[in-house]
Amino acid sequence: MPIVYHHVKGFGNGPIRNVFHWVPEVSEGSPEDLSIKQAYEITKDFSSSRLVSITHWSKVAWHKRYERGLHGRPIENDLIKKEFHGRTKAYA
Repeated sequence: MPIVYHHVKGFGNGPIRNVFHWVPEVSEGSPEDLSIKQAYEITKDFSSSRLVSITHWSKVAWHKRYERGLHGRPIENDLIKKEFHGRTKAYA
């Protein structure tokens, strides 16, 4: 999401402090919390270049919806689910 990128790009490759004050806290043990922790455990040792290559992979849901000059195009849930399942298999 561009809004997230613009809020954190100033940190470069350093730690990102809490810039999401408008977002409610994620409850400990909630499905969201567990997903975040799982994603962290899987990717914590990845280099920044590997993370960039993963997020810019041509098979990602946003890439399938991207059209130059158009912003805010919704990404259908089925595309997100397919990407999630594909990545789960690829990085498990």
